[in-house]
Amino acid sequence: MERMRIALLYGGRSGEHEVSCRSAAAIYEHLDRERFEVLPVGITHEGRWYLQREVRVKDGALEVTEDEGAVVWAVPGAGLWCGGEDLRVDCVFPIVHGTFGEDGTLQGLLEQAGVAYVGAGVLGSALGMDKDRAKAVWLQAGLPILPFMVVRRESLPPWNELAIQLRRRMEFPVFVKPARGGSSVGISKVHDERGLKKACELAFTYDSKIVIEQGIEAREIECGVWGNEDVRSFPPGEIIHTHEFYDYEAKYEDTEGLQLKIPAELTPEQQEYVRNVAEKAYRALECEGFARVDFLLDTETEVFYLNEINTLPGFTPVSMFPLMAQAAGISFPDLLTRLIELGLDRSRRRAALSYRYEALR
Repeated sequence: MERMRIALLYGGRSGEHEVSCRSAAAIYEHLDRERFEVLPVGITHEGRWYLQREVRVKDGALEVTEDEGAVVWAVPGAGLWCGGEDLRVDCVFPIVHGTFGEDGTLQGLLEQAGVAYVGAGVLGSALGMDKDRAKAVWLQAGLPILPFMVVRRESLPPWNELAIQLRRRMEFPVFVKPARGGSSVGISKVHDERGLKKACELAFTYDSKIVIEQGIEAREIECGVWGNEDVRSFPPGEIIHTHEFYDYEAKYEDTEGLQLKIPAELTPEQQEYVRNVAEKAYRALECEGFARVDFLLDTETEVFYLNEINTLPGFTPVSMFPLMAQAAGISFPDLLTRLIELGLDRSRRRAALSYRYEALR
């Protein structure tokens, strides 16, 4: 059987470039070579795409080597090309975290190029990346979320007025986040009004829209979900760390202070509730392929709240999604194969639709 050609797209322009390279290294290692021929395509910090003719792994990350003779282009209606040659890619596995990777922009480019790809589509990716819009959709769907407010740079009120607005809606501590970001980049926990300005200025470094959320004492529960029309979830896991909150350092640098409990120590009823809400949250945002849904479990009231969703979760050695799949009896290679199959399935369903008026006559 002829192997399918998979373009493994990684790196990118966001602050999660290095995390993406680590995810790519794990995926490259575990993709089933009997079924797939893998073409690594690295994206530089400036956004240029290069075919990696020689694969190099350093410190657990797939490197991005620039070679002007190996520039890759996404050509509308004609797929991916390199050096005047059609790469004949069957499916793209985009493990490009953060802005310009999981926010719908990359997915739109791949749609225009006419190639199948793994993960959520344009709408699901854009909604999942935007914490403001995701929470609005979940709120409309009747799903549990904590109080929050949105602040835009162009309409930022004086700091004393912002503090007054905040106190009307929630209490300190609060979390200040870029609305469209990942891996906890630019996030701060604020304990009083004095720290509000600094936290907002940091978040505005990464986005023109920020979200301020109510902080609570909570356990951090995560649940993996996958599927297109038939959606299923994995038993949830729990993140335990020694940091004030689960920031970038806790996730990827200070891993000695990190403990992953899979499955999480929850009652059967709690597990069922988390999985049910995770699947509803996934469907509400019209996600496809796979995602990781994050919860906060209030340690005082034992109420679960949706925190956020990640439509291109990490695949590093300490990433929860593949570990939760493994705990559910799904090996890393089988997981990757199934995600590619889901991407191909969505592509076939879209290709069967008609986009011409003449078809209605």
